[in-house]
Amino acid sequence: MAIIRVVDFSEYTGPISTDWFRRRNEEGIEGVVVQLWGGGNVPGRRNEYFHTSVDAAQAAGFTYIACYVWPPADIDVALDWLGQTKVDFVALDVEANARLTQANVDMVRAAGQVPILYTNYPGFDLVENSVDRTLPLWLARYKSVAAVPPVNLTGAWGNLTPKWTGPLVGWQYKGTTALNGESVDLNIFDDS
Repeated sequence: MAIIRVVDFSEYTGPISTDWFRRRNEEGIEGVVVQLWGGGNVPGRRNEYFHTSVDAAQAAGFTYIACYVWPPADIDVALDWLGQTKVDFVALDVEANARLTQANVDMVRAAGQVPILYTNYPGFDLVENSVDRTLPLWLARYKSVAAVPPVNLTGAWGNLTPKWTGPLVGWQYKGTTALNGESVDLNIFDDS
C-alpha cells in the first residue's frame, strides 16, 4: 500500500487550468476527485466544469481521477452526466441528510464504476441498514494535523469506533483550503 496526496473540489472552484494541475502534479499531488453532481446544499445540479476539469487533469498527467455525487438519490442522472468517462471510483456523498440506499450502490456498479462511501462520522447514521457495509470508505475527519500531510490512514479514525467494516481508502483531513489560487480539500488515499 502506498499513500498518495489527492485534492478534491466542487463546481464552486470553477474551471481549473491544465497548468494549475501540472504544477500540483510537480509538487507531489497524485490524484484528483472532482464533484460530478450536487452543489453545496443545492441538490439536483450537475457540475458544469466536471468534464473540462477531468480533461485538464489528464492533460497534466494525472491518472488517478475520481468523482463524487451528492445526494446519492441523484445517482441515475449523475451517471448520465458522467457518460462514458471512466473514473477510479464514484464516491456517494452521505451528509446533510442525504441518505444512502443499496439501490444507489447497485446503480454505480451496473454502470461499470466502483462505488465508495464518502462521509463524516455522523453520516454513518444516514446509511440504510440494507447497504453493503464492506464498501470502501473515504472519511472526512478534520483534526489537528501538522503542516505536512498525514503519512497513513490510521489517524483518520482516532478513538472512534467505526460503524463500518469496509476498508478505509481515503482521509479528507483538511477542508476548504486555498492552494495556489484554487479552493480545494486535502486528502490522502491508499493508491491500491
